[in-house]
Amino acid sequence: MHGHIKAREYLEFLPQNCQFFTWLRHPLQRICSHYYYWKNQGLKPPQRPEGRPLFESVVRGDCSLVEFGRHPLIAEYYTAMLDPLGLDGLALAGVTEHSQPSLVRLSALLGVELPSGMRMVNQTRSKPAKVYDLTPDEELQLLAWNSKDMHLYNRALARLTDHSQRSAVC
Repeated sequence: MHGHIKAREYLEFLPQNCQFFTWLRHPLQRICSHYYYWKNQGLKPPQRPEGRPLFESVVRGDCSLVEFGRHPLIAEYYTAMLDPLGLDGLALAGVTEHSQPSLVRLSALLGVELPSGMRMVNQTRSKPAKVYDLTPDEELQLLAWNSKDMHLYNRALARLTDHSQRSAVC
């Protein structure tokens, strides 16, 4: 199953023996991507009603990137989405910026050999560069409101790196 659905919601209807995996993107890049997607797309409001006022504010230009990243629906997004599983309750947390080792781990988890050299492609045509540039002030403010997500992301990256190093030795 796939979706932007909280783990708690999956746990309500899936059997207890399910394995969960997710892909994480650098939290500040995720915030930028989400913000600019809404700002530039502006066509389709979120399905969940609680997100619509924020969406409309972004589309109107009444909400800055920092205000967006501090909003309760956006700040600490990964932490909220993974609750109550957390990182330790996942069979795999792939990292978008490290797609190859993530795909190797996914292949092992699924027991399926994935084609070598699979590329991750961002489908947002309006994206100006490979990464979104933030001013130092924007970065500091967003980090302050998303420190749990940064910690979770860094732990996922360390787990992935550790597993890749152990696999290379074996």
